[in-house]
Amino acid sequence: MHPVNDLYGLVLTGGKSTRMGTDKGGLRYHHTDHRSYLYGLLDSFCTKTFFSCRSDQAASLPAHYIPDRNEFEGPLNGILSAHDAFPEVAWLVVAVDLPFVTKNTIALLLAHRDPACIATVYENTASGLPEPLLGIWEASGLALAKDEMQTTGNCRPTRFLRDRNTKLILPRQHQELFNANTQADYEYAKEVLDVRF
Repeated sequence: MHPVNDLYGLVLTGGKSTRMGTDKGGLRYHHTDHRSYLYGLLDSFCTKTFFSCRSDQAASLPAHYIPDRNEFEGPLNGILSAHDAFPEVAWLVVAVDLPFVTKNTIALLLAHRDPACIATVYENTASGLPEPLLGIWEASGLALAKDEMQTTGNCRPTRFLRDRNTKLILPRQHQELFNANTQADYEYAKEVLDVRF
């Protein structure tokens, strides 16, 4: 598949990983650290790909990163920092705590992308809610989210997407949306993936 010209990739690595007790980006599920695995996935679909990170993480990353500006609180911080750096492009985003994302997960998003919507994201099959940290955010949607942040001081991304013109798609397997946030989650994901070192 050829990279999409108006689509940049963003691996969201800026969380503090408090519950995990170690940087989730450094965990190994696919025989490399997970941030590098996800970067490789996105880079095969996007014109450019970046890590979103805290400033104290930057030294441990390759040159392709966008530091979180910390202008806003919450999970949109990294995505809006990327939007500020490149406001004309759409962003294919994936959070670093999703161990079951595959090339097929990304390809399905692209196949169903609707640029007329503010975003194309997966719908959580358990809750029926959009998953804002695995999807394609159009530039227009991020501009709206930034306006809401500046106006209200808060923008809960799940609610923001639910209440607007968002394209929702179902994952092939519900497990693709599983978040590994604790050591128990990590061990479970390794067991499912049958990771051996």
